[in-house]
Amino acid sequence: MGKWIVSGLSICSLVLLTACSTVPRSQDRFVDEPGQATRRIHVVSHGWHTGIVVPSDVATTYLPDLEKRFGSVPFLEFGWGDKGFYQAETISAGLALQAMFWPTDAVMHVVAVPERADRYFPHSEVVSLCVSDAALASMMQFVARSFVRNADNLAPSQNGLYGDSQFYAAVGDYFMFNTCNTWTATGLYEAGVEISPHLLTASAVMRAVADAAEGTAEVEDSAGQAAVFAACR
Repeated sequence: MGKWIVSGLSICSLVLLTACSTVPRSQDRFVDEPGQATRRIHVVSHGWHTGIVVPSDVATTYLPDLEKRFGSVPFLEFGWGDKGFYQAETISAGLALQAMFWPTDAVMHVVAVPERADRYFPHSEVVSLCVSDAALASMMQFVARSFVRNADNLAPSQNGLYGDSQFYAAVGDYFMFNTCNTWTATGLYEAGVEISPHLLTASAVMRAVADAAEGTAEVEDSAGQAAVFAACR
């Protein structure tokens, strides 16, 4: 009997997982050209949640509504997550269990970042990567596909969690195997970063990003940073 129960639960899990709508990836993975990395992006871990910080001049090319909302800040942080859990003022066990075990609606969280991410988020883990313009464009196409649109406009909901920030309706369902960190990993994967798009936890994402950065994380706050990112703007 126990064997049948386990099998039934496994089948149910597979059905729910395959029914979980995700932001579509490109059919052909982007492969960056060596020596073309000139744009700096940041990956931020706020503990359980990760996000991607990109230059706003590129982000607003794909999402012009954000320039109207945030103005000419140098960077924007993007995160994706469960609508109820992410926006809740008070986190309950019920919200956490619902987000984990049942596909739920998602939201995008966008934050104006007025300076370099490691300075703006001093209590968060930050890893910087240099990518090419083409890689950044590929990633931003994925990010742009993550937003729900109403008559070609973004669909804002409530104010964000910190700083100058905003929630927007998002594409996809949040689920145990489709988390905020899976979204971050997929976005980086779309930019040609050597990372699995199936990572579930913030720590796994940050380890993979640090490996991809080839040691640049260790000099992020050192005098050697200027040399490492000399060609990276």
